[in-house]
Amino acid sequence: MHKIITYFKILLYYTIVMPLLFLVLFIGINKSAIAQSEFHPVFDIPVTVDEDRKLAFPWMGGLNNPQFSNVDLNNDGIDDLFVFDRAGQHIFTFLHKGGTDQVDYEFSTAHQQNFPSLSEWALLVDYNCDGIKDIFTYNDDGGSIYKGRYEGDQMAFELIYEKLQFENEEGERQFIFVSNIDIPAMIDVDSDGDMDILTFQQGGGYVEYFKNQAEEEGKTCGEFLFVRDTKCWGEFYEGMPVEFLSVDLETGCDTTLTKLSNEKNNPHAGSSLLAIDLDTDGDKELLLGDLASNNILMVKNNGTADYAFMNEQDTQFPSYDKPISISNFPASFLVDVNNDNLKDLVVSPNRLPGAIIQQNYNCVWYYKNKGTSPDLTFEFQSDVLLIDNMIDVDKAAHPVFFDYDSDGLLDLVVGNYGYWQEEGDVPYLPALALFKNTGTATAPAFKLISRDWANISDQLQVDLPNARPTFGDLDGDGDQDMLLGDEDGFLHFFKNNPGPTGHAEFVLQQERYQGIDIGKASAPQLIDVNRDGLLDLVIGERNGNLNYWENTGTTTAALFTEINGFWGEIDIRITGVPTGYSIPQLIEWADNEYSLVVGSEQGKLFFYENIEVDLNASFAETPDFFSSINTGIRTSPAIADLDNDGKWDIVVGTYRGGLRWYEAAFMTNTQVVASPKPKIICYPNPVHSQLHIELTDGNVLSKDDVQVVLFDIKGQKILEKRFANALTQCIIPIKDVSKGIYLCQITMEKGKQYVQKIVVE
Repeated sequence: MHKIITYFKILLYYTIVMPLLFLVLFIGINKSAIAQSEFHPVFDIPVTVDEDRKLAFPWMGGLNNPQFSNVDLNNDGIDDLFVFDRAGQHIFTFLHKGGTDQVDYEFSTAHQQNFPSLSEWALLVDYNCDGIKDIFTYNDDGGSIYKGRYEGDQMAFELIYEKLQFENEEGERQFIFVSNIDIPAMIDVDSDGDMDILTFQQGGGYVEYFKNQAEEEGKTCGEFLFVRDTKCWGEFYEGMPVEFLSVDLETGCDTTLTKLSNEKNNPHAGSSLLAIDLDTDGDKELLLGDLASNNILMVKNNGTADYAFMNEQDTQFPSYDKPISISNFPASFLVDVNNDNLKDLVVSPNRLPGAIIQQNYNCVWYYKNKGTSPDLTFEFQSDVLLIDNMIDVDKAAHPVFFDYDSDGLLDLVVGNYGYWQEEGDVPYLPALALFKNTGTATAPAFKLISRDWANISDQLQVDLPNARPTFGDLDGDGDQDMLLGDEDGFLHFFKNNPGPTGHAEFVLQQERYQGIDIGKASAPQLIDVNRDGLLDLVIGERNGNLNYWENTGTTTAALFTEINGFWGEIDIRITGVPTGYSIPQLIEWADNEYSLVVGSEQGKLFFYENIEVDLNASFAETPDFFSSINTGIRTSPAIADLDNDGKWDIVVGTYRGGLRWYEAAFMTNTQVVASPKPKIICYPNPVHSQLHIELTDGNVLSKDDVQVVLFDIKGQKILEKRFANALTQCIIPIKDVSKGIYLCQITMEKGKQYVQKIVVE
């Protein structure tokens, strides 16, 4: 009997207990895998603009403060393009496709990943004469050097000099000062074959020249033996225009510096340097940009390679062509843009992100090098180099998915901080860009319809930047209205009055909607948080917390009541930083439960699961869920399944004004709710003869009894149909219905009711 019991226990263990343990283990592993799953970037979703011109790299993420260098990224002998954007400290790599005298690039993330983390400024130079570009970059008020090498067709870098030093007049070793705001010049100043450094001295407008004596000492190229050759290279004081000193550098430099420093009594604010031999006489001229100016100043060197003497200047360079005018703090870079073996001139704003006004769309000026005659001459080509091949809405992109034309495909609406205005009292005018989804249910594609859709700046009486839209039916008329957040923390209500085609048309109904004011930088989302059939509000803000406002009104008259100003006890700020810029996106995924994604100032996407267990509790973050997504600062997420493959598609708006597209590597197990939508759709819309009704998640009507009523815009009942035990879909003949706009009201067996606007043609 004992043996029988023992055998029974063994049988029970292997047939029931072990499978259950395996199932639990599998679920745990699966959840862990999901929690650590990768999101990979997607770049092949087509986007067209301007009469069907296809963008080369639409999902690159925009540019605001780019710095440019040439480098052969894939070891094929052709100079490619390295771009470091100070806005978010982000690296971009572009492969030149090889055509001579052509601006033809392919965005390459594969090569971008090979670079180390960089900060503030980064220039690629060949410091050790091996024909491979190295990195000269900022490090703690100084400069570091990373040595470059090739591993097959990929680059790799190794930190060689953590912080460059020089030997001072007393024979002591000191660090070479380079400001994080400035852009220095690392170039062979005296044409002796090794790299020297020109940089502004700390606290003054004078250029220091750190001469590399490696060649004089018989050292190999790549060794640094810096000495400070002079504290006022070129004999000028930087300003707009510069002030020429005309002193004897051998005896009077230090005395003159002390005298002029006392007279000026103003700290050095920020400057950019580009050393270039413009007149091909062997010495270097300077192209100077200043933090307080919009122009580039050219200072001519009438000295020699060993003795710089500046006594001429062009304050509107290039005065022989279109003068540079970039608001503000322009920086110049010398790169071969068009693969003709001539170095072209590229100019962009060097302003620190988050600082005051600057242009962020027309911000990459390209001047083609026309050769020597005998001087180098540059001819203006474009002020949107690279930018004209990507989605870029100037500054701080805020994407939202919204079916604006009722064709069943989600379109893309992108708000922004605003477009920079060169003239007028308002520096930025916010706008909404509309990209129509011209693809299919399984293959999205987008076409730019308007950069100023709905003319929101013309409709609003207040000139407030930072337009963040959200959509939902707030008045029960079957179409989705729009709430717009702004920089001052208010919301503005735009009612949707569709035209005969069913396209959304928004008219301002109420500024500062219902007196809602959350402080600064309101980022709203309309969604039924408590699942009572009414759209509630979740609002992010500059302080990094979330606000929950419950809809205590009705389906035809929304009324929002503040429930919690610190919802979920979420605070996404970095310790010591007062701002967080939270951007919420509440979504349905596994088991139709809500999860919460929050964009942030630091660039991280925060993820919170199981929040419906208790909407009043503290939400626990799932760490590192979006660790593979890196777009730079101030992320703004929009989430949907655009190709119906069961996986998240995440479009992230960046502070640089662009968008990045990512797809999850795992199944979501349910449709992602990108914006409030009815659970039932009517199609086709517009409709000619038969109206079909189905659930939006692809399931059938679940054997419910269904009542369908069609109302005209005056509220009169046009037809009514009842379907008992509906199995697949409801089909309603409407060939006898007159052309016009109607409301289709669908009532389910358990009393759930949905309304959708349709157009009969």
